[in-house]
Amino acid sequence: MKTVDIKGKAYVQVNERIIYFRDNFKGWRLSTEIVSLIEGVVTMKALIHNPVGELIATGYAQEKEGSGFINKTSFIENCETSAWGRALGNLGIGVETSIASSEEVETAILNQNKKPVKKVVKPNVLDGARITAQQKDTIIQQIQDGKNELAPILDFYKVTSLDDLTMVQASSVITEGEK
Repeated sequence: MKTVDIKGKAYVQVNERIIYFRDNFKGWRLSTEIVSLIEGVVTMKALIHNPVGELIATGYAQEKEGSGFINKTSFIENCETSAWGRALGNLGIGVETSIASSEEVETAILNQNKKPVKKVVKPNVLDGARITAQQKDTIIQQIQDGKNELAPILDFYKVTSLDDLTMVQASSVITEGEK
């Protein structure tokens, strides 16, 4: 696969990983889900399933609207691409030198020069975390099927139980269908 040199280290771009995946993993599925979309910050999860539907790899990414040139207009699309890159890396594609993609490393380098924003996190408070009823049902089903653990989900949303998650109408949350 083609690589990009960043500070003397070779990184594979996401498009190269996708091309390799499509050419070598026939019948496999790569999809994404929005984990959260709150106040211009999107968190996405990419999932890779084998031909029989087993979840084999995941990758997460987070982007903030307006945080860079691309994110002024396309932060959701950029986040999806980053999540794909991490999931494909976790599957083992293009990881000769790093799981991180070239795009991910370039973004990290750009963000190192920015002043950090101090965020106050209130323990056990939702802070506006929102999911749809369908997303909540999916989380509950994954827990029941043993594919997900409850503690990290509760910790992520800063809640003590699934009942504490704030529900919003699905139309107010942008979702991305399976590719």
